[in-house]
Amino acid sequence: MTQKKLQIEEETVQSGDRWIWGIYIALCLVSIVESYAALSQVVGKQGLYYPLVKHCLLLGSGFLILWGLQRLHYTKYIPFIKVFSALTFLSVIAVLFIGQNINGAMRAIPVPGLGTIQPAELSKLAIATLVPLIVSRHQVENGVSRRGAILAVSVVCAFALFLLGQGLTNTILLMFTSVIIMWIGGIKVHQLFMVFGVYVAIAGCVMLINKNNEEKEAEVKARSYEITQNANAAEANAIDMAAYDDGQEKSKRAAARRSDTWSARLTRWKVNHDSLVYMPLTPENMQETFAHMAQAHGGVYGVGPGNSRECSRLPLAFSDYIFSIVVEEEGLIGGIVLIVLYLWLLIRAGLIASRCARALPALLIMGMAVMITFQALVHMAINTGLFPVSGQSLPLISEGGTSVWVISAAFGIMLSVSRHASQNTLDKMKKKEEQDLPKEEQAPNPMQIILDNEK
Repeated sequence: MTQKKLQIEEETVQSGDRWIWGIYIALCLVSIVESYAALSQVVGKQGLYYPLVKHCLLLGSGFLILWGLQRLHYTKYIPFIKVFSALTFLSVIAVLFIGQNINGAMRAIPVPGLGTIQPAELSKLAIATLVPLIVSRHQVENGVSRRGAILAVSVVCAFALFLLGQGLTNTILLMFTSVIIMWIGGIKVHQLFMVFGVYVAIAGCVMLINKNNEEKEAEVKARSYEITQNANAAEANAIDMAAYDDGQEKSKRAAARRSDTWSARLTRWKVNHDSLVYMPLTPENMQETFAHMAQAHGGVYGVGPGNSRECSRLPLAFSDYIFSIVVEEEGLIGGIVLIVLYLWLLIRAGLIASRCARALPALLIMGMAVMITFQALVHMAINTGLFPVSGQSLPLISEGGTSVWVISAAFGIMLSVSRHASQNTLDKMKKKEEQDLPKEEQAPNPMQIILDNEK
């Protein structure tokens, strides 16, 4: 038994944890099958094989990222974490000025040759690596120093302040991941309450600013309408132009004020939760309706891969609602298996973290696992109606370049940490095995040899 354990640890040192590899490969296989099925809406425009080839190339590029990162020792990441986080923060700010408007918010930056980059996805990886670095460097006897807690919270708030207008769900995911990392890192209870207080205060300030902007916009609209009705139409146009500048600026301002969208989604979720089946189909409830129909059509065993009925009319079936297509084709059983894969990733990360000799690798692997697992659970909760509608991809399965690269990088970091943990375990096992040997068979102590020679 001991020899078998030694062999497993030696193999892990060479190639990384086999369970994490297995989960990654399984998710990639599900992604290829289900994404291709969900892309039926674009097959007619792009051809039968183009979407499949494109998605496989995307997964292949993600695998290269994973392979490169898992071969590096986790300490090699430290300088890159700082640079990556700084560049990501700049991109979060830049998207507000040069970004593309997607679903009512400035979310993506066009990059020649790559399509678009979504800074919100990059921010998840930045926080899940930078916060562990900060917390690990401010470890004290009873947990995390006050300075370390303040620094970590400040970094998260800086990201969240600019991300909130790009998507509430992504901001919540980012904050939740940071809190879990700080809690695992040993942050004290009163410091955790401080973190929550700061997060709530930041959210409240943004809400008030958005509310004030909406009231001003309503006043401008009312004045413009009054002038249009009672005075010169040219004066109304001038006021309208002064208020909004041009069409591009108008869309940017609308993207920056998302509180009305969040409120509408929450209200609609409360209304639809029990009565969606009795309500007429509208553009507002189309996503929830078709998602629930897909899951109901799948039943327990599913209709089989490629036999989805709802993928052709479910909006964003290949990204925000791909879990519904998985359940339709693979049934309740397939959905449960997928949930187990993500949860087992989190459990496996916890087991590996417990074997790490230092705080940084343990926090890194837990940060990656929490980021992936919680995002997957939120995606599933939205699809099943437990959470209000919000755009959130299913890690490694949904279509999307930036998301695939980020999740692949997270898996690469986890595999690298698993190699370190196995090396630490292997050293302990060999040391214990040597101590159990008879004294004459134990390896000689170098210092004792020197002392004997001097005598």
